[in-house]
Amino acid sequence: MFQEIINFIKQKEWAYTEIKGKTIAIFGISGENGKFQCVADVREDEKRFIFLTICSANVPENKKRNICELLTRLNFGNFLGNFEMDYQDGEVRYKTSIYWGDKGLDVEVIEMLFMTNIITMDNSLPGIMNIIYSDSTPLEAYNLIERIDKG
Repeated sequence: MFQEIINFIKQKEWAYTEIKGKTIAIFGISGENGKFQCVADVREDEKRFIFLTICSANVPENKKRNICELLTRLNFGNFLGNFEMDYQDGEVRYKTSIYWGDKGLDVEVIEMLFMTNIITMDNSLPGIMNIIYSDSTPLEAYNLIERIDKG
């Protein structure tokens, strides 16, 4: 499965690095609202694929509670992935994952996991940054993201 993920990344012409001795590829990507670090983690023994898009700014201590509320609002009703924040260092990321079982993953599923993930983080970034760099409330940030999603 790792080779299929690498083939997808190559098809998109994204420059990537494989982590030596692991089935993990990392790459940077630019969206409309910011730049992100992405991690494609293939766990062959578990038949599981995990894809992460990591926010470029860590949340300062005094903003973590507001970010947690925003991420909870964003996660509610989200069926494909979820936002997470590492309370230790303030890293915010969006995660999609899938168990492929005996059937593997076709390219359409791989693309959906990647693109939904990247687009969700990119669309949510303005709200996340509003909390980090201003006095925006979680509800104000959430409403900003909702306006962006509805375009």
